[in-house]
Amino acid sequence: MKHILITNIQLCMRTGTEIVTRDLARGFQSLGKQPMVYSPSLGAIAEEIAGAGIPVVDRLTDLPAVPQIIHGHHHVETLMALHAFPTAPAIFVCHDRTAWHDYPPVHPRLRTYVAVDFNCRERLVEEAFIGEECVRIIPNVVDLARFRSRTPLPKKPARALVFSNYAEPGGWLDTVQAACTQESLAVDVIGSGTNRGTHVPEEVLGKYDLVFGKGRCALEALATGCSVVICDSRGLAGLVTTKNVRAWRDWNLGARLMTRSLLVESIREEIHRYDPDDGADVSQFIRETAGLESALRAYLNLYGEAVQAQPENLSWPERLRLQLQSRQQQRDRAASSSPMVVLQASDVEKLRVVLDATPAEVGCAGRFTVRGHLHNGTAHVLSSMGGNPVAFSYHWRETRTDHMAVFENPRALLSMPVPPGYTLPFSMTVIAPERPGTYTLEFTLLQERLVWFDGLAPQFPVRREVFVVEAPSLVWQSWT
Repeated sequence: MKHILITNIQLCMRTGTEIVTRDLARGFQSLGKQPMVYSPSLGAIAEEIAGAGIPVVDRLTDLPAVPQIIHGHHHVETLMALHAFPTAPAIFVCHDRTAWHDYPPVHPRLRTYVAVDFNCRERLVEEAFIGEECVRIIPNVVDLARFRSRTPLPKKPARALVFSNYAEPGGWLDTVQAACTQESLAVDVIGSGTNRGTHVPEEVLGKYDLVFGKGRCALEALATGCSVVICDSRGLAGLVTTKNVRAWRDWNLGARLMTRSLLVESIREEIHRYDPDDGADVSQFIRETAGLESALRAYLNLYGEAVQAQPENLSWPERLRLQLQSRQQQRDRAASSSPMVVLQASDVEKLRVVLDATPAEVGCAGRFTVRGHLHNGTAHVLSSMGGNPVAFSYHWRETRTDHMAVFENPRALLSMPVPPGYTLPFSMTVIAPERPGTYTLEFTLLQERLVWFDGLAPQFPVRREVFVVEAPSLVWQSWT
């Protein structure tokens, strides 16, 4: 098997799946395979891949060969590839628990589903009702040839780094910086949220002793030999140690681990736990278990199984019927549930929404994903089920004139009921105005058919300035 097609929603922003796509394509090429990459939105990462002599296209008809296997990232792009190549089997890889574009598609030639951690596995099995026998876990990995081991850690950390595209002034970044200042620890920031991104993190990570981040950023830092504290806007997990690294890697060093409040004192406590010897052992474990070669072998084995697999007993219509039946059962349970209480202004004041980084510039009518988390400080369970449902939405206001450009926009439901005291991660697709200009995105919630939360409490709406341009290349931007 030589011709491998990898799909991805975009190759222009250096997000996690874009890095994965690049590393897999280069890795397969080094093994004598002929990878090809499709994405409807090309940019810097696409140029890197193409620079290595790997075909990268934004139209499937431009591929130089028919793929023997489709390695699918993202729902729409995977289905487009399956439609374009009716003889090719496929696997689908889920990288995100909540993003709509990572929801697993159903197709008779989709033989295996891959989750990058237990969180994504739950989405595949518990939300998409995919049989456990069809689901595998292949964790994220690091190209160890790029991320080489640094010199041994000092006895006390001297330099710290916040490594995250979602760190920006006014949010959790301020908390980490305050904690480092109180510990007399110099701290820098790398990430697009502060306009301090880097194309070569492997060249800078080794300069830091302690890194704050999550997911891929944390994994790359650990592979380099830094000590790492898992945290972001969702909260705090803590310092990665030899006691927790195996379990935490199962959850991708990510969102499900961050159950503690991100406070200055909590961060200081984690800094005090810094142990250079333990940090070295953690890094050795990561380098032994999370190298790119392990993922390449695992995926090649799956490709072989997919190509050799016999057609399953269930027909395509039967699979779809069972999935729709499960969805209907969920809807029936929701319809029969008790209505939510009508939230008062005093309740809304106890809700908190924190948004991750949002794009500064998008194309006219372009779509992008807003992510963040909702904290429920009320005494009530928040829900999008039954009567009086709560949902996310947004408005667009012209920044210069303060004129409301677009008031009514699509809603996004809560992915699950939110008990009192619970913090729920969320994502929502936002559609930009059709005319160019400078706009203010006003992100808010509402209780359907009752009240918008705008004005009921000072924290609503959450505002972000966005410049809308006439640029077809920016029609889709994903911040995930």
